Amino acid sequence: MKSCIRATLLHQRSLFKLEQMCCQLKLRFKD
Repeated sequence: MKSCIRATLLHQRSLFKLEQMCCQLKLRFKD
């Protein structure tokens, strides 16, 4: 059970990182 929760947390974290990367790319293209 704990490992499952940990996996979802890591997954959410990676998704958050992906969103950040997308935001940074959008800002770069705006410039």
